[in-house]
Amino acid sequence: MTDMYHNSSCAISRQTILLLEENNIQENIIDYVSQPRHLADLKVLVKKLGLLPRGLLRKNEAIYKELGLKDPVLSDVVLFE
Repeated sequence: MTDMYHNSSCAISRQTILLLEENNIQENIIDYVSQPRHLADLKVLVKKLGLLPRGLLRKNEAIYKELGLKDPVLSDVVLFE
């Protein structure tokens, strides 16, 4: 079964679910907006994806700009928090 981290307000996320369903791929839908992940889960996910924490950030969201998350000085620890 495939884990699908889903945001129902995201068109790409909704399209991905449709694509998985059309191809008969069972998914475990995790609504990360209403069910935020624990820090340990995020660290495992980042490692599995081969990303840095910054790679999980939604850069076009207002909160990203409000919190100044683009600042390259921010450490991975701060970004995880």
